[in-house]
Amino acid sequence: MIYQLTKEREENKRAVRIYTNTATGTETKLSHIYTDGEGKRWWGFTDLYKIPFMRMSMVKNITDLYTIGLTLKDIKTWCNQLKQDIRSNDPEKYEKTYATILEMERLATHTADPIRQQLALCTVYILADDERIDYFDEQQSSEKLQYWKGSNEMVAFFLTWHTDHMQRYIKRLGTISKTVLNLQEQSGKSPGQL
Repeated sequence: MIYQLTKEREENKRAVRIYTNTATGTETKLSHIYTDGEGKRWWGFTDLYKIPFMRMSMVKNITDLYTIGLTLKDIKTWCNQLKQDIRSNDPEKYEKTYATILEMERLATHTADPIRQQLALCTVYILADDERIDYFDEQQSSEKLQYWKGSNEMVAFFLTWHTDHMQRYIKRLGTISKTVLNLQEQSGKSPGQL
């Protein structure tokens, strides 16, 4: 385990956990954000810049999956394929048509639903009480989603928390970009030369 829980304290009337990376000495802080009906506590990263690599990698995978999305070209290609399959003399035309429909349904389910994307991201940014911060995989994500499925209140809270966190993160990125552009203008150099 690369990250060790080194401190647990209260800040602004909220429980906070500090994890230290044993290799680099950097700290990552999580705040208690929610306690569910079964008494299970849930924690959220306070600084999205200090998320362990394994979780950042999962965020990229989730974002890439949804970025692919469905295009008009995809839909037209599928329609043309379905027309060809139905008109063909192939004895397996109905099986091929059904397979195409299943593929369309799978992709639509997993790439066109922004709420699913945000919930998938919540599973990365929000940790259960006993969850390691330096490890994450699709199985954990699936288990969390299944657990959360039973509580609309929990899902709504986590989506709201995630949205608020992302807005602050994007605002900070905007500030950093403006600072770099201002430095660029003052120095007459490109951002890569600063």
